[in-house]
Amino acid sequence: MEREMYVREAFEFLSKVNTKMVMEFNSLFNHEITQKQLLILQIVRDVENITVNEISQQTGLSLSSVSQLIGRLEKENYLKRQVNINNRREVFVSLDSEADLLFENYNRVDSYLIEKYYSEFSVEEVKQFRNLVKKLYNVMEQKGEEK
Repeated sequence: MEREMYVREAFEFLSKVNTKMVMEFNSLFNHEITQKQLLILQIVRDVENITVNEISQQTGLSLSSVSQLIGRLEKENYLKRQVNINNRREVFVSLDSEADLLFENYNRVDSYLIEKYYSEFSVEEVKQFRNLVKKLYNVMEQKGEEK
């Protein structure tokens, strides 16, 4: 019960931090991107030469759903598709100019946050924060594989 209370309190603070960040940086992000679209963009950014099938597998979304999302992102110049010259039935998805701008903005915000806020933390506190987030990620990965 005590653990749950602390976790819920942490969720509350994270929500407040998130709200402050959205208010502070809203002008930088005039991109109308949904959570699912952002997820796809992040996957494409992290994996070179990824196919629509692989995106579907990584997101757990149906192939038709992923294709529709990619189609919208392609129309708005966030993604582009390229036919694999070695296998004409395979199509690779990669970032386009709008996605590059989006991620440049994210990097700018990250740098600003590090300079303005995280500079108030000691290196040891930052390492501890990183280790806790990494541990949470690893637990989520492990529990996700147990499904």
